[in-house]
Amino acid sequence: MSAWERLEPGDPSQVGPYHVLARLGTGGMGRVFLARSAAGRWVAVKTIHPEYAAVGEFRRRFAHEAQAAARVSGVFTASVVDSDPGAHFPWIATAYIPAPSLKRLINTCGAQPLRTVMWLGAGIAEALQSIHAVGVIHRDLKPSNILLAEDGPRVIDFGLVHAEGTFVSTGGTAAIGTPGYMSPEQAYGNVPVTTASDVYSLGLTLIQLTNGEDAVPAHSAAGLPDPLRGIVDLCLRRDPRERPATAEVIRLLAEQVDLVAHDNARGWLDEKAWDLIRAYRDATLPTMDARWHAVPPPPGVLPVTD
Repeated sequence: MSAWERLEPGDPSQVGPYHVLARLGTGGMGRVFLARSAAGRWVAVKTIHPEYAAVGEFRRRFAHEAQAAARVSGVFTASVVDSDPGAHFPWIATAYIPAPSLKRLINTCGAQPLRTVMWLGAGIAEALQSIHAVGVIHRDLKPSNILLAEDGPRVIDFGLVHAEGTFVSTGGTAAIGTPGYMSPEQAYGNVPVTTASDVYSLGLTLIQLTNGEDAVPAHSAAGLPDPLRGIVDLCLRRDPRERPATAEVIRLLAEQVDLVAHDNARGWLDEKAWDLIRAYRDATLPTMDARWHAVPPPPGVLPVTD
């Protein structure tokens, strides 16, 4: 099993100093590629769609958010290693983590044991602590933006959704994030969005992990087993001022499960989930062989070369 796919016509062969070897995915904001530096370091490079790149305010905010994200140093995040907001198509590079997303975990393995959910919740909360410490709010926390590596969960794509909202808001809506995963204040814009919004999204993620359903979760802790139900209920308080801080979430989870009982994910996961992680970890990576380089684009379509 692998997280990457062969390059398609029109894909770049290089982004900044990085040699592009494969595709990792496509989202609303841009495309993500697997690439290597001249020294051989693997990175995930996100390039921004042209419609965003054409908006001056987007570039300004992208530069600000990328600089802030680069200061995040928590072990439960994917570190930002490089960016170029001034490129023809702006891009940002993060450390490549060969691991499945929690979305893939849910789709492949279903509902997770209570102790596993609590362990994952603590790791995600610690990642949010690191992100919030540099003044960044994720705004799009969800299972597809959290990877599960051997040493625990890794939160990705932080610090860029606010920049994306610069463009989105010109279309007539102030909502920034993914519908169904937003806090009430994100969805309705009635009060300023704070770090408490990410705590709300964490609660929704824990619901999905517990129920094993990929569909957008109900915004309610009803039906969850105790004591997780009480913790998630706090995270989902409608008033953001009543939600616990990330440190409090970790404390509440630590009261229920020994978070340092195991050195890595192996001790927290069942065999099927652990096999999924190993499959991603051991997957063959693309080589510098020309067959994985970008193929020529169709006539009249220029590849990205920034």
